[in-house]
Amino acid sequence: MSILTFKTSDLRPIVEHALSSEMPPEFYGQKVTGPSLALVGDQGVYLISIGTPGQMKPDGKGRVVAYAEGINPDVDDDWYDAKHNTFGGDDGADVLPWAAEILRLIKLDHQTIRIRITDGALELAQ
Repeated sequence: MSILTFKTSDLRPIVEHALSSEMPPEFYGQKVTGPSLALVGDQGVYLISIGTPGQMKPDGKGRVVAYAEGINPDVDDDWYDAKHNTFGGDDGADVLPWAAEILRLIKLDHQTIRIRITDGALELAQ
């Protein structure tokens, strides 16, 4: 089992984008059933809104992302090992239809949001 932790200050704009955007019917072959985020593992592990149009950084160079604590290649020297130990060695993305629930937790003043990974299953951890 692994736990990924995300700062709500980083997540709020991503969640708000997901809730206010149109959702695609699929994201990388996975069915989308409502306002959703994607948990992505590649250069680090992070959450993005999958709303359309995509949520881009103000400079237009890439998407707005919220990195998991300790797995940000821009600030964490051992991000690669941490990614490998939590998300696995392969790159990929998982659709998480939890945008409304995450915003509810943010409004309750949670400072972090945690995602538990157990045998390939993902769940929002309290």
